[in-house]
Amino acid sequence: MDIVFHTGDVPNALLLMLLGCVREWLSAGTVFGHVLSRPVLPMAGMPAGGFIVLGVLCAVWRTLAKKHKNYLTSEARGLMAVYRQKEGEPEDE
Repeated sequence: MDIVFHTGDVPNALLLMLLGCVREWLSAGTVFGHVLSRPVLPMAGMPAGGFIVLGVLCAVWRTLAKKHKNYLTSEARGLMAVYRQKEGEPEDE
């Protein structure tokens, strides 16, 4: 019997492990049994708390992705302005 890994298996497993670690840290103050702090959000240990933690992680991810996209867009515009100056083309306003 061969074990077949699909493309999304490893990233999905890493995301679930991240979600579990954040949820454990918030609810018990530990990660893999090592005490990091006191429990921050004990409700995260309940089933509904898992969905709340997932929603917060998704919101953080979307915010970081948007900031990265804006950064790349501004860098591309800056490079195009430099290219136009070198080529002697008029700049768009």
